[in-house]
Amino acid sequence: MGLRKTATIEEPHATYMSEDKTWIWKVLKVNQPGKSPDAQFSTWMVAAQSPATFGGWDYGDTYSKDVLRYGYWQSGTDEFEEYLRKHDGRMGYVYPDDTMEADDKERAADMNATMKDIGGGL
Repeated sequence: MGLRKTATIEEPHATYMSEDKTWIWKVLKVNQPGKSPDAQFSTWMVAAQSPATFGGWDYGDTYSKDVLRYGYWQSGTDEFEEYLRKHDGRMGYVYPDDTMEADDKERAADMNATMKDIGGGL
């Protein structure tokens, strides 16, 4: 699809969740795909859900480094993962939950181990 194309909330480029599971960010568009997600002023268009949205979604741009700092990786497209790797970006820690398939949980554990090895994540 391309990261500059706006994805749907049902099929976002990536999904992150806060550790306490009260915030969800769905990445709908990468505004500057040539810029590192850790760069100052790098933004993503997201649909965000929080206690303040009462089950609804707020749409807008947010700093990608804030999502990476406070969010745990849930899922994402291969293209989005490649974008993060290309820019030495980190996915943040992966929060495995009971809804993940067994191979996704194993992948999450591997990604968390990698993040600890390179000193990334939270």
